Amino acid sequence: MKNIKAFTLVELLTVIVIIGVLVSILMPTLGAARNLAKDTRTMALIRVLDGGLEQFNSNERIGGQYPPSSDANATVAAGNTIKPDGAQLLVMAVAGYDLQGTPGFGASFNDYEYNQPRSGPYCDIQSVVKVLNTLPGYSTCAAAPVVVDPFGMPILYYRADLSQAVANNRYNIADNADITTNHASFTDATTFRAYITDPTASSLAGVPIPYKKDSYLLWSAGVDRIYGYKSVGGGNIQSDDNASFPSPGK
Repeated sequence: MKNIKAFTLVELLTVIVIIGVLVSILMPTLGAARNLAKDTRTMALIRVLDGGLEQFNSNERIGGQYPPSSDANATVAAGNTIKPDGAQLLVMAVAGYDLQGTPGFGASFNDYEYNQPRSGPYCDIQSVVKVLNTLPGYSTCAAAPVVVDPFGMPILYYRADLSQAVANNRYNIADNADITTNHASFTDATTFRAYITDPTASSLAGVPIPYKKDSYLLWSAGVDRIYGYKSVGGGNIQSDDNASFPSPGK
């Protein structure tokens, strides 16, 4: 009878150890590849929203300007009184509260009713719209639709306030405060403005100038699910955010 040579226990353990080492090497690479793919999808989504906002802006019937990103006390859609954030108003503008088209916004938002003529929808975002208070960490927020990035976070929308001096308060941290509270590295207007300041334009003008000073900003938190900077070893600051403006550290 032939002897069948089998692996020894030592050889089997060696193979297992080698496989474990290879897996430990490959896992971070695979994770980074998945996050890069999500970054790419996020930027594609932001470009889709850019297109929708431009179409809204060009429609004279509903105002001929970019949609608002705040209102102190708005009556929206089915009569629910809420304080909408920019992220929610973004959905209402490019697709409508029910994703069937937008009637635009009245002076006090009270004209946002289903019985008004509709325009659009300007974006097909049904697959990426979620109800804000169903997302992790947002249970106390409004039951209103928001666009969610591939990392599961709302995409923020800020419209420039053209009545403000360009170097002052064109963009208001309060426009998405319900969403960014406890989910952002900036905590006040000063740190918020530092993040959105265009260093090239500022150095030429001699005063802080924000990115896209005459239009709007779209902003995704990225893989760390934090809007803004994060600290890394040695006190360095970087960001993994995706946005319609340059994100420091990317």
